[in-house]
Amino acid sequence: MSYPSIGAHGIIGDLSTAALVCMDGTIDWLCLPTFSSPSLFASLLDREKGGRFRVGLEGEFHAVQEYLEGTAILQTRMRNPSGAIAVTDFMPIAGDEAGQGGPLLVRHLEALAGGPTVVVEFSPRYPYGIEAPGMSRAPTRAVAEFPGLTVTLLSSRPVDWEAESGRGRLELRQGQSLSLVLYIGSPAGMFPAEKGMEAMERLARWWRSWLQRDETGRPRRFGPYRRLVERSAITLKLLQFRPTGALVAAPTTSLPEEIGGQRNWDYRYCWIRDAAFTVEALYRLGHLAEMESYFRWLATTVGDGGASSIQVMYGIEGQRELPERILHHLEGYRGSRPVRVGNGAVDQLQLDIFGEIMLAAMHLSDYVGRIDHSTWPLLRQICDHVVEAWSLPDHGIWEPRSGPAHHTLSKAMCWAALDKGIKIAQRYGFPADIGRWQGSARRIFKEVMEKGWSPVKGAFRQRFGHDDLDAALLLLPKIGFLPYDHPKMVATVQAITEELSHHGFLRRYSSEDGLSGGEGTFLLCSFWLIDALLHQGRRDEAEALMERALGAANHLGLFPEEYDPVWHEPLGNFPQALTHIGFINTVAELTESQEGPAGQARPVVMMEQVGDGPLNQGDAGAGSGSAMEIADRLKELMNRLRGAFFLQEERRVAYGAMAASPLYGEFLSLAPRLQAVDLGTIATDGERLAFWINLYNVMTIHGVIAHGVKESVREVPRFFQRVSYRVGGHIFSLDDIEHGILRGNRRPPYGLFRPFSRGDTRLQFVVERLDPRIHFALVCGAASCPPIGVYSPDQINRQLDHAAMAFINGHGVELRREEMKIALSRIFKWYGGDFGDSQVERLLFISQFLYDPEQAWFVAENASRLKVVYLKYDWRLNAG
Repeated sequence: MSYPSIGAHGIIGDLSTAALVCMDGTIDWLCLPTFSSPSLFASLLDREKGGRFRVGLEGEFHAVQEYLEGTAILQTRMRNPSGAIAVTDFMPIAGDEAGQGGPLLVRHLEALAGGPTVVVEFSPRYPYGIEAPGMSRAPTRAVAEFPGLTVTLLSSRPVDWEAESGRGRLELRQGQSLSLVLYIGSPAGMFPAEKGMEAMERLARWWRSWLQRDETGRPRRFGPYRRLVERSAITLKLLQFRPTGALVAAPTTSLPEEIGGQRNWDYRYCWIRDAAFTVEALYRLGHLAEMESYFRWLATTVGDGGASSIQVMYGIEGQRELPERILHHLEGYRGSRPVRVGNGAVDQLQLDIFGEIMLAAMHLSDYVGRIDHSTWPLLRQICDHVVEAWSLPDHGIWEPRSGPAHHTLSKAMCWAALDKGIKIAQRYGFPADIGRWQGSARRIFKEVMEKGWSPVKGAFRQRFGHDDLDAALLLLPKIGFLPYDHPKMVATVQAITEELSHHGFLRRYSSEDGLSGGEGTFLLCSFWLIDALLHQGRRDEAEALMERALGAANHLGLFPEEYDPVWHEPLGNFPQALTHIGFINTVAELTESQEGPAGQARPVVMMEQVGDGPLNQGDAGAGSGSAMEIADRLKELMNRLRGAFFLQEERRVAYGAMAASPLYGEFLSLAPRLQAVDLGTIATDGERLAFWINLYNVMTIHGVIAHGVKESVREVPRFFQRVSYRVGGHIFSLDDIEHGILRGNRRPPYGLFRPFSRGDTRLQFVVERLDPRIHFALVCGAASCPPIGVYSPDQINRQLDHAAMAFINGHGVELRREEMKIALSRIFKWYGGDFGDSQVERLLFISQFLYDPEQAWFVAENASRLKVVYLKYDWRLNAG
């Protein structure tokens, strides 16, 4: 029995496991109950022993396969002279309505023409093809009993099963349908065909809703590649193990990198690197939830061991032990032995993973509240660990089994980890040994530039002391190490193209790696090369190479890990996350290079008339929501806008480009609803603090956008008096909120009068007790915006503490011990009385928020002797 091409498959899954469905209607790969569990069907690795589940036409037939658009629901249509059928395969999402205690897998058949004879072959083998089950069959039920596992196949129509075989037949006439439903265990009831269609429709809605979800607000412009990008996104999502947030590199094991070769590895685990790249790609498609889930998984998995205990990979449920063993009884795909489960690379040291984690964190940090005081400790540990470990030899990104070496990319990735850590810490005032990190980053940079350069090849080299090239060094500009047009990068791109290119595709490297045999070209490397050519002004070459790379995708738009360009044959585990990641990122680079990145390509279009009246004028509508809920939602939208238009390279928010964003339109339609809310429902000081702080920050950024502020709010005369909202029948300016509401109706600095005069009806909303920490929370239009998404009544005290720490340690205080001076933000001058009646009391207040305990002690101990000077206040929105 011959093997189908690796690429002759589609993937379906339920975010716990996945199945490969061949064009002939065979499910020839499925592990239960999770990705890394033993296989139930594995005929892809042994046609005789592995086990299969086939539904097809009797005799020869022609088949085509496609997904229902925007879903992971796969339809295979088959026809021969007797008729035609459509087989629709899907796996309901666990936890979704369709998957609550329901089937694992549904195969819905419909006769499209004629009266075809349908053949069903249900031959499970578990685990990994070792055991043939005890089978019992009835016309509408087949039960397979294995030690420790029972699987049941239900049929909505009778099947005529052959004795002593797994084959059955049934006749269908045009318009008739059948559902074959696979369960783990023994379900109590039957599963009618119409229920299968209902489950499919629910699942289709789930996938389309996920695909269209926009959590970042960033423009998603993919031109002619849109459908392929969407398929890549769905494929990456299918590789997530939703119970923990882990992401597998591929759903298969031991599909060979060379037919008949020995480079056959188990990819059903969560590589730190691959998972970080995956969430970055999904981020470019508008998904933040997967990135946050990844960091939660990472923090949980690392646990008390800290950054130094982080492994290259883990099991999807956090397992640290992944012993590699060979399944000698399986012949392997087309005789490619050995078949391996487990992965010995788990014990390798690969220093690049720390850079990849921090690169993902950098994207997440663009969105206020996504990197906070609970996330930062692990990221800080990673940077501290990199300082200690960067000089060690490691195994590098490609996991060779030839022993550790000083890999150039690993060193550069350590530099990237520190570079991103420094930027995040400075942006949010997080505690960090920045001076030490900066020193290490400088030393790493110097060493890579000197020892990582090969004078022989005139290019960056794979390892210090050797002259082998490595396509992974195309990543150096991507991580910010050098610009693409740096002479050394131009030379490196040219050398890699000349030496590693093979029929228009790239091999990974040219060095010995301790393994026998060869491999195909590595598709991810081709996408990296396209990016480099594009950024070096060689667009025609980049587009030509992109067209060639697209030819490696299968009929469904799924990419393998490797490709043989001579035999046009997919190789390696399938589908491969890294390849889909490279494709998504390269499409984004191609389209952005034509249209410009977020914040630059979009014109400034004013979507409202700006005068001196309330900015939230308009129809309040009949929408529901309390004042708290609406303010929270407005703040969330503003956070997304700031993240969507944050330009990392320039380290600024492009406020001027926000007005043309659909997110801003959504904001403008919601803001008028505040006019009709009941402010009387905001009763406690905690609720008032949270509501008015959120509203103040929303109004500030709204004012910046509406008035076209470019650099500083001082461009608009009386900005804090002119920017106002109508809320619950009252008008409140920014000054009214800060000084009238939050400061208990105290005079503003240099002001003669209180904001609210006697008899002003707004006095009923004043916060009774002045909390000086509010001053550090009212800065979300500036670079000193604290890492807090939305202020909430139940967490307000902790959040205000964090706002104070972020401001004081980030931009607000400089201690000059040798001079016995302390330089303070002018906030402490303008509002000095809010922080204490004397200079000593103010310094004692400050000392309790300093991260460095030695500095805190010094300030408190010398509060009466320190000379206070004041820093020039920087009004720029993007000062840093």
